Amino acid sequence: MRPILSTFIRNIAPVAAVSLISASANAAIVFDTLSNTPSSVFFFKGAGGILPYQEFGLVMHVPATSDYQLDSLQFSFDLALQTTTPFELAAFSLGTGTPQGSLLTTFSGNLNASSVVGSYTPNTALTLPAGTDVFFRFKVNSAGGSYRVQSTVDIPGPSDWSFTQSYLGNGTTWTTTFNTPIMQVNATPVPEPGSAALLAAGTFMLVRRRRA
Repeated sequence: MRPILSTFIRNIAPVAAVSLISASANAAIVFDTLSNTPSSVFFFKGAGGILPYQEFGLVMHVPATSDYQLDSLQFSFDLALQTTTPFELAAFSLGTGTPQGSLLTTFSGNLNASSVVGSYTPNTALTLPAGTDVFFRFKVNSAGGSYRVQSTVDIPGPSDWSFTQSYLGNGTTWTTTFNTPIMQVNATPVPEPGSAALLAAGTFMLVRRRRA
């Protein structure tokens, strides 16, 4: 019985390893509204002026099926009448009584948003547990800057991830708003512990077979 099982593992492990390596190597688009029709904007700016909103934020829900490593975010901006004092983009856990919980990471990218679609990557590796919520916040820290993230009333296409709520903030309080941001989320599913063990076993068997 043992030789048969051993033969089975030797045969299946390399196949599983190749499959898992291929699956884990490629980021997937897990949420996408970039092709949707713009209908409005989320406006945020520096301190001062008529409009009080210095911050814009949104909540995304991670599906319960898998942990995900967040690879990048893309947002569509309305550049009309925009002034480009740099903003900050950061991710937080979802708080209690307020959308902003603990800081998870900040992002690098075009923080002056001089093109319609800006792409942003985490400054530190960020793995989001299955079934949790993450709050993304835009904030202008100095006076003068003003930005508009485009939104849509179109219903997003099928996605494992989901947009749940957007907010405008004045530095102390948050107000819920409407519509769906025009954006894209790129993330990589993280293998479960059992799959990771199988991957390690398969990789070992591949190396051993090649040496033999």
